[in-house]
Amino acid sequence: MWVGSKTRQQKFGTYDENATANTVHHYALMACLSQALDNNQYITQLDISSAYLYADLQEELYIRTPPHMGLKGKAYRLNKSLYGLKQSGANWYSTIKTYLQQDCKLLEIPGWSCVLKNDEIIVCLFVDDMVVMPSDLAYNMNLVKKLRKKFDTKVVKSGRLDQDGVAQYDILGLDIEYRYGKDMKMGMEKILEAKLKTLDVPLNKSGKKLKVPSPPNTYITKEDYVTTEENYKKNVKWLQGIVGLASYVCYKYRFDIMCYANVLAQHTPFSSKDVKQLAERMVQYLWDTKEKKIGLAEE
Repeated sequence: MWVGSKTRQQKFGTYDENATANTVHHYALMACLSQALDNNQYITQLDISSAYLYADLQEELYIRTPPHMGLKGKAYRLNKSLYGLKQSGANWYSTIKTYLQQDCKLLEIPGWSCVLKNDEIIVCLFVDDMVVMPSDLAYNMNLVKKLRKKFDTKVVKSGRLDQDGVAQYDILGLDIEYRYGKDMKMGMEKILEAKLKTLDVPLNKSGKKLKVPSPPNTYITKEDYVTTEENYKKNVKWLQGIVGLASYVCYKYRFDIMCYANVLAQHTPFSSKDVKQLAERMVQYLWDTKEKKIGLAEE
């Protein structure tokens, strides 16, 4: 039989205490989107193709030659960052940040990594994606022209509104409906509909919908958790999938169920009967409320 739990601890010296994020924090992005709504700004999405290849390396690196080249015992010296290198993200961020500051005259907002602005425009960086919020679309096109002088820049969403004054976006996993000058709604219905079906939990798609993730006065009882090592690993992996998706959704926009997700996360190493039932109920609740959105209104 198998009894126990697992813990993980970061070892001192294996991380950089002074490191700064090289992608925009989700809540900083949401704050910028809210500001765009309040200030009647447009929202444009840009993409830099093969972004990492524009960044120089910070040290001398070599890679083995591919087997099909028949150069056994030989190595290539890298000249540029590649996807997969640990330093590539930081190298690219340094490259694009420097260009935006020097050539596009943007300033980084103190305390908000990867958010730069001037009087006309706000730019949020997420790896090779940019979310740009100009007060006039002409400012946006000026930025695109400057970026294209050095980078292969694609306009994913121009920011132009339809005849009803609405623009639809998929920004870093969030489905966003932006009614210019009125309101903004954010949800994840498409992702939830696809992902919840993969969690090995039978879904009730037509019955009565759950109103809460767990019934009132629910307690996780203390019970001896005894199982085989094989089943233990299987149950933990199953729970990790559910907790991972629930935590991601909470982080993005479902703050109302964050407490429930955290409780499940704490009990992941102990997948008792009560914990499994709560996990299954969480999946069903997310399915029943997948259309739910968080809304912002112009002040």
